[in-house]
Amino acid sequence: MKKYIDEAFEKLTPVRSDEEIFSRVLRRAENLNSSKKRKRISLKKTAVAICAALGTVTLGITGAAAVGVIDFDTLFGRFITAESGELGENLLCRAENFSYTVSDSNYKIELNGITGSAADVLVNLEISRTDGTPVIDSFVNPYDPRYGVDGHDDSCVYPDKAIDYTHNIGGGGSYTVNDEGNVEAVFSLGSTELNSYPLKDKKIRIEGAKIYPIEPYFDHIDPLCNGTKVENGKVLYFKNNQYVPVDTSSVHYLDLSWTAEFEYVPSEIALETIRKGYYALDDVKLMVAYADEGISEQKVEFHGMELTSTHMTIEGKLPSGDLCFADNEIYLIKKNGDRIKMIMKSGSQDGHGKFSYTLRYCTGYKENADGSFFADFIAVDLTQVKAVEINGTVYKL
Repeated sequence: MKKYIDEAFEKLTPVRSDEEIFSRVLRRAENLNSSKKRKRISLKKTAVAICAALGTVTLGITGAAAVGVIDFDTLFGRFITAESGELGENLLCRAENFSYTVSDSNYKIELNGITGSAADVLVNLEISRTDGTPVIDSFVNPYDPRYGVDGHDDSCVYPDKAIDYTHNIGGGGSYTVNDEGNVEAVFSLGSTELNSYPLKDKKIRIEGAKIYPIEPYFDHIDPLCNGTKVENGKVLYFKNNQYVPVDTSSVHYLDLSWTAEFEYVPSEIALETIRKGYYALDDVKLMVAYADEGISEQKVEFHGMELTSTHMTIEGKLPSGDLCFADNEIYLIKKNGDRIKMIMKSGSQDGHGKFSYTLRYCTGYKENADGSFFADFIAVDLTQVKAVEINGTVYKL
């Protein structure tokens, strides 16, 4: 039984005209540069299985990304930014055969962009109205920016046979209301363990239902239920040992259900990796770990290390299954001598001490009293990386 630490973490297929995309992206880029938000990472995220939908629409591909209209940081800046514009452009991937379903024909789902690695993806999707009016103008309750916006969602990989789930890839969406008054969500999907399920060329399905203000919504449903699920596009709440409907019309924004499907085609740069799989006996080092009784230094065995442009995954073994990885001084060392700090973003550990942890490169972070933290994650150019430093010990790559 594994203990999991949840992630709180294209050439494109836009469907608008290039001129419209260019105008929108410039406006978003200006806002991002003038007021760049730090990313708030939380270890608490509600995941819901969804089965949504009515009619399917298949969309074509325009050439906007090919001429540099879409910007990596504009699409994914709430999760991660790129070291340079050139790297960001090279990390943009393709999503082929994009299609969607939606429970209300007045709405549509648009794919703004996708990036990732071999086994995890970031997908930017937008919920907009077919008549072009802002989505917030159709909210059943007035939009209050103090409470943000969220939605129920889930994802999976499956073959051509519809709804035949073969692999749940976990993760979830980070929702926002964008400059156009539409609901935009960046979904962080997949796993970054060394033997994670490969997503390259796989068909991915994302499902969502109900858009709501976070605090009022959960204040309303928490006394009523201990869980949720979605059947036929409707959210059901677990109450008195059964799943029942609950009236949330007084607090939600949209009672909408939808799906989006596409085949993930990563770029060459997105697939690049650096691997280190051999460690001598003297590589068994003292690292910081913790148990229920407190933090201590323990000898940690390293079994493997893999780096991509967006993260490092490290696997190994702790001396006891009761111990967990904790804060350690870990840095990426570049050829020019620059050191980029890494912090743990997600991971798993079994009862025998074997662990697999994902660390993200970051330019700064601030921990909060509640255990969450703000972090500025960055994607790096692997061709300029030479080593990893862990608690003062340098491992050449």
